[in-house]
Amino acid sequence: MEGWNINRRISDAQKDLERTFIADTPRVKVYYKKYDKNFNELESYVHRKLNKVRYRPDREFFKITPKEAKKIIIDCARDLKN
Repeated sequence: MEGWNINRRISDAQKDLERTFIADTPRVKVYYKKYDKNFNELESYVHRKLNKVRYRPDREFFKITPKEAKKIIIDCARDLKN
């Protein structure tokens, strides 16, 4: 998994969030992790499914609960395996 580092991704996401100039910037938290050997394909698929709930089209922040996000990730992983 060359180039994949979850801690770096979380740190980058937090920096992106802080640049949005929200008065009380929330912290990025990990609620669920899913390893998949095709993680790039899974991530792209999940993002396509989440397009309608993005805060902004150019950001990876979504208007859903962690529980909803987990279900979408699990469903997308299952779809890609079939």
